[in-house]
Formats: sequence, structure tokens, C-alpha cells
Amino acid sequence: MFGYIKTNKPELLIKDFELYRSVYCGLCKSLGRHYTILSRFSLNYDFTVFAILKIALDENEPCIKPGRCMFNPLARRACCVGNANVDFAADALILSTYHKLRDDVKDSGFWGKIGKGLLLLPYRCFAKKAARRSPEAAEIMQRYIEAQDALEREQCAHLDRITQPTSQMLISLFTLHVEDTALREALTKLADNLGKWIYLIDAVDDLQKDCEKGEYNPIALAYSLSPDEPAAQEAAVRQVELLLNLSITEAVRALETLPMRRFDMILRNILYMGMPLVQKRVLGKYRKEATAES
Repeated sequence: MFGYIKTNKPELLIKDFELYRSVYCGLCKSLGRHYTILSRFSLNYDFTVFAILKIALDENEPCIKPGRCMFNPLARRACCVGNANVDFAADALILSTYHKLRDDVKDSGFWGKIGKGLLLLPYRCFAKKAARRSPEAAEIMQRYIEAQDALEREQCAHLDRITQPTSQMLISLFTLHVEDTALREALTKLADNLGKWIYLIDAVDDLQKDCEKGEYNPIALAYSLSPDEPAAQEAAVRQVELLLNLSITEAVRALETLPMRRFDMILRNILYMGMPLVQKRVLGKYRKEATAES
């Protein structure tokens, strides 16, 4: 995933922020414990939220204890330890990072291939271990990332179609081992809309750069955009904003139907405020450029 699913920290109560950070720290420690210190640099917010959602629905209370961070040893912080949901999120994060590095190496120039290729070597080993630890997650990611690559190779310009592999991957991960029909339906709706939003916000974020470099971007293809037409880019982004808003709205509706046992205020903060704030920041850069032109 891409690191766009974040909290709106100023609006979180201190106790809720401490709980959020305890899962973030627990995920970091799980990475270090299973995949060495190097893997900790791949830590991101998306998989923290994934772990929080799984813990929120779990019947078992998470174990949260005070601990120290190796990057800030003087500070004692709450840390979610010994949690299977956090460990699963760590495995999925490693697999996601490995596939992203492979994609980056493929799309980079000569020096980029060398630099990212060197980083890819240890992550290939990490990914093999993650696949042994969580074979179902490995199979899910492999299947849908291959589907995503196939659509991008054929230069797919249909926004609903190009977002499907990401959505389906999240649906499969969110609903893994979930037997309850109503819960599966709610998680499917939530994951589907989160997947669409993540893919589209990333495409918007990269739109100007991709237009300038002539690289694949589904929004540029869907609206026949060129790098020297900022007004056209802004108009296209405004159209995509409608899809982004719809995805957030539907994700919120799905969240409210989930039987959350804990962390509900954190998840509401993310969907009600964190994601809209990220969206405003990403979309805002195109509106500034359009204003400057006029």
C-alpha cells in the first residue's frame, strides 16, 4: 500500500493517540523481530490501520505494555506486543514492500535499478520468509499484483477497472478467515472503497510527474491529458474528486456497521478526518497551480 491512510492527530484524544501509537510501535517491533532492523524502514501508516481494524474486531483483548524504542531509547511508550493481528500485518507489509520494490526497479533508470536493486536483495529473502509465515497473504498479493501489472501494461484507461485489483486484494486480506456473513459483507464494502480510494489518490498524487515523464497514469489516459495543460489536469482532478468522495462516504457507512470492540474512535478519526485531510492536501496542489496560471 501507499501510506495515505492516516489519522488527523490534532483531533485525536491523547489516550486514543497512545493506543494508535502502541499498534504502530508493535508493528515496528514485529518487523524487527522477524525480519531484522532493515525491515523497520518500510513501516507505514496503512498497515498500522489494517492491524488496528483487525484488533478492533478481535474477541481477544490486545496486550499493551510499556516498552522502549531502539530509535528513541530514553522514551518509554506503550506497545502492542504478542498480537497475531500485528504479526500478520507485518508479514503483509513485507510482501507489499517487496512487490513495490520490484516495480520500482522495473520502472527506474540505470542508476535507480542499481540502488533499488541492492535494496531488493534483502527484501527478496524477507518476502520468502513472510510467504512461509503467511502463505495465504502471499498468494493473495501475488495474484492481484499480477492482475494490476497486466492492466497497466495494456494501458488501461478505465478508472473503475484499474482500481479493481487493489480493491479485491484488500477485500481478500480483510475477510480472510472471517466466517460471519454480515461481517464479511461489511468488511468487503469497506475494503472495496478503501482500495479504490488508495489507488486513485496515488494516481492523482503522481499525475503531474507521470504526465511530464510520459509514464502510465490512468487519469492522464482517461482524460487525454498532456503536461503543458494544467487547467485540463485540474478539471480532470475535480472529476476524480467525486469518485474519491464517494469512496470515503461508502467506506464510512461500512465502518459504522462493524461490531467494533475497541479502537472505534481511532478508526472514525481516520475515515472522517484523516483521509479527507490527505485528499485535500493532494488535490490542493493542482488548484494552486491553476490559480497561479489565471
